[in-house]
Amino acid sequence: MKLGIMSNFDCLLEIDGKRYEMISNFSRIEILLENSEELSALVYPINARGLISYAFSIDKNNILKSNLDVCKIGEDEFELVLAPHYLLGHNFFKKKFKFENLNFALSISYINVLSCEDDEGEVFLEFYEKLDSFKFDVFNGTAYFHAKTMRNYEILVLYDKKNHTFFKFESETFEFNDKFIEFISSQDTIPKHGKHYKILFEGGEFTIEEELIYLKGFPQKIKNQNLLPYAFFEAIKIKDFELAKSYLSEKLKSNITDEILVEYFGEYDKIQPYNFHIDKGNYICLRKEEKTKVFRVKVVGGEIDEIEDVGH
Repeated sequence: MKLGIMSNFDCLLEIDGKRYEMISNFSRIEILLENSEELSALVYPINARGLISYAFSIDKNNILKSNLDVCKIGEDEFELVLAPHYLLGHNFFKKKFKFENLNFALSISYINVLSCEDDEGEVFLEFYEKLDSFKFDVFNGTAYFHAKTMRNYEILVLYDKKNHTFFKFESETFEFNDKFIEFISSQDTIPKHGKHYKILFEGGEFTIEEELIYLKGFPQKIKNQNLLPYAFFEAIKIKDFELAKSYLSEKLKSNITDEILVEYFGEYDKIQPYNFHIDKGNYICLRKEEKTKVFRVKVVGGEIDEIEDVGH
C-alpha cells in the first residue's frame, strides 16, 4: 500500500521514530507499506492555539478517517491530509437577534469556530486565525461578522435569509460603506491571481459581483519549471484559460480551445502532487470530493509539451 501524506496545519509528524516537520499545505512525505505492516503515527501541532496532539494508525484493511482526509487513488494508493484536533472549549461571544421572520444567533468559540444558527439549523465555519478585534451586527437586512486578525487579514461572514458566505483576505483593500463592501482577495495561485469582490445590499439580501485579476497587474513568471504543471492546472481551475494555454508548447496549443480544456480535465477543487513514479515525470492528481484523476505532465524548455491521462 502506498501513502502520500500532507497536512493542512503546521505540525510535527512522528512515524516509527522518524520525525517530519509538516508545513501546512506544502510538505509531503511518501510511505510504502507491505501487506502485513501497520503504520502508527503521532501528530504534534506547532504554534497552534486550541489544538492538541493525537495519534492514528493505518493498515491495509483499515483506513481510519478520524482527523484524516483520505483520498483513494487506484487499488492500493492513498493520499492523506492531516486535519487538526481541537481542544473543546466554551463560546466567549454570542448574540441573538430577530429581523423580519428570521431568528438568528451567532457565536464564536476561542478556537475560532464560527457558528451561525437560524430556524433552518446551524452552520459551522472554521478559520485558524487569532483575532485582534471583531464586530457583529445587521446591515440592510444582512447579518455580518467582520474581524481583523493578528496577521493583518480580514475575516468577513455574511448571512441573509437565503444564504451565507465566508471570505478571508488581506486588509489593505477593504472598503465598507452604506451601500456596498468592496475588497480584493488573493486566490493563492503561483501566477498570483486575485478576485475583486463587490457586495451589494438591497431588500434584505446581498449579491456578489466578482472579477478575476492579477495582484501585480500581470501573471508572475514561473521560474522553476517543476511548478509549471501546478500553475497550468491552477489557471484552468480558476478559468483563466488564456494563461493556461500560454504554458503549452506550440504543438499542444494549436488545437486547444477553452471547451476542450474543460471537457478533458473536468471539474476539480484540489491539485495535489503524485510522485510515486517520479522517475517517469511530473504526476499531478486532480480531486473533486472523492473522485480523482492523475495526469503525467512533460515539461520541455519551459513549456508543457505532453499531458497524459494515466487513469484512476
